[in-house]
Amino acid sequence: MKGTLEDRVVQPLPHPLPQMGGGLDPVLLLNCDEQKTNSVLKKEILRFPWSQIESGIKPLSHLGESLSRTLVGRMGVGLNLTIFLFLLFSACRSPYATLVEAPGISPDCVRKFRPTFSSFMYKTEVDVVGNQFNGILVFKTMPDSSRRVVFTSETGPTFFDFEFKQDRFRVVYCLKKLNRKAVIQTLRKNFELLLMQNPGRPAAAVLRDSAHLYFPFVSGKETNYYVTDTLCQNLLRIEKSGRRKTKVTVAMEPFQGGMPENVRIVHRNFTFAIRLTVLNPGNH
Repeated sequence: MKGTLEDRVVQPLPHPLPQMGGGLDPVLLLNCDEQKTNSVLKKEILRFPWSQIESGIKPLSHLGESLSRTLVGRMGVGLNLTIFLFLLFSACRSPYATLVEAPGISPDCVRKFRPTFSSFMYKTEVDVVGNQFNGILVFKTMPDSSRRVVFTSETGPTFFDFEFKQDRFRVVYCLKKLNRKAVIQTLRKNFELLLMQNPGRPAAAVLRDSAHLYFPFVSGKETNYYVTDTLCQNLLRIEKSGRRKTKVTVAMEPFQGGMPENVRIVHRNFTFAIRLTVLNPGNH
């Protein structure tokens, strides 16, 4: 597979984005009806005091000069409106709209990639809106078949301890300042994607493009796409999508002992990335 792990993660939209005339913010327009949810998640993430994290946030009103004024000046009102509508409806179109059905492929094929392990330990780097911190993330299968995910700092204190058991989720421990519903839900969904824990209901058909198979699993208003090669031999990445936008991408390589050795989780709505590098690969 060519390219680095980061190459296979679609990065967020570039900033700064210009501001539309008349007070219409293109960020709100391009995110369509998912903006409210994204705003809540971002607000809760930013409340956690990572090195004065809020000092790095700029209001959307500072995003630049008017795109509308620029387009009117250069191309005229009619062309400006046409381009604006094209961009708006293109942005609100599902990124999976061009995929076609892959006949003869069973959704069950992807289930073989569900991680199986007794214990895995990762060196962990977290980037939240430009602020970084490091620690150790441990995945462990317990005697009752539940799975624990524990994140500790390099000096010892625990940030959180989560338990996943069938369709149940339990917070065993969480640092008080991190113990916010939106933050925990975001972390929970990240780990459920990686562990294939409650992936959702298989869609009616597997999809494909020229180089990949897409296995959709519907979970509420979101869809989890497990993306493999055309022969369903390698799991390349996982994507969580809303109706019109990919929200989270999980890239991984290679699989050893039931878990990937390298993982990168990237959120598209705001700057929140997690990089995992396995410690002592092959000894699990």
